[in-house]
Amino acid sequence: MKRHPIQLKAIQVKKLYLEVFDKAIASAEELEVDVQFKVGSKIPEPSDDVILVNFICNVKKSEGFSLEVDIFGVFTLEGEFPRDKLEHWSNHNAPLILLPYVRENVAALCARSDLNFHLPLIEVPTFRYEN
Repeated sequence: MKRHPIQLKAIQVKKLYLEVFDKAIASAEELEVDVQFKVGSKIPEPSDDVILVNFICNVKKSEGFSLEVDIFGVFTLEGEFPRDKLEHWSNHNAPLILLPYVRENVAALCARSDLNFHLPLIEVPTFRYEN
């Protein structure tokens, strides 16, 4: 199997936060929440091969609960990859790689507090290749 020239080497957790304000509201079946994702990255200098990508997920239900998961993905360049495409890769591809780790941390925090909340699924753009 051919390996991609950028590989995930580590996940670093910066912050895991959950505060429940009102258990009844937070546990409601039809829960309307505000979910925000933020992504930032540090592109390596030409002499460096490490890419840091920060992914933050904030979930708020003003009267019910507030949650934040803040993680870093540490990626390394292990092959040929165009340096001028690193920023695009970091802002578009890396978040899709990190999202399952964010989702797992959100699920674990909610399970520990007996909240029935999971991040909604997002639509990932797909491309159709024709021969």
